[in-house]
Amino acid sequence: MPPLRVLRIRVDGTDLSTDDLTLAESRRIEEATGVPWHRLQPLQSAVQASAVLVEVKARTVDRKAAQSWADGLTVAQVLEHLVMQDADREDDRPAEYVDGVPVIDPPPEAGEQGTTSSS
Repeated sequence: MPPLRVLRIRVDGTDLSTDDLTLAESRRIEEATGVPWHRLQPLQSAVQASAVLVEVKARTVDRKAAQSWADGLTVAQVLEHLVMQDADREDDRPAEYVDGVPVIDPPPEAGEQGTTSSS
């Protein structure tokens, strides 16, 4: 499985990841973009990039000033503020899915004993 990736957000000397956003900030980003927080792709969408940057900038200035600042950024500047990187934590998502359902404890190979028991 590929490594888990997170978005690093760098604004005004603040360096954080999407994991550091509060639930309220995440909700406002969802409301602004119509995209659930776990599906955000701000490096592929100007609307999503703007929403993320406005939320972080609004930690230090009012929301109107934050929106004005974000609206004035060039694409090159946005790419300096938003960077994907490997997460500091392990990816604990299941490696295997069957019909969209995660396989948590795969059946044993022929001749092996399983790790679960039936009672």
